[in-house]
Amino acid sequence: MSGRRLTEAAFLLPWVGAFLLTPPFVVIFQVWSEHSGFPLFIVYVFTCWIALIIAGGAVYSRLDQFEGVDRPPERRLGRREAD
Repeated sequence: MSGRRLTEAAFLLPWVGAFLLTPPFVVIFQVWSEHSGFPLFIVYVFTCWIALIIAGGAVYSRLDQFEGVDRPPERRLGRREAD
């Protein structure tokens, strides 16, 4: 995957998460039936949350390996950079 596509994926991931967790879309899953003892609504919200964390980690690790993407300068805690 190219660096441009990775940056586009990194840009779109929070928007996809916001869409999946907005009230009009979440209401579809607000059925109070239970799945393994938990309400389906809670299972949906936490599944989306975990999937977004995993997808964000995957995009970040690939973006970190790509050489053509600008990164902020690395800073270590407690040390200042010399000007």
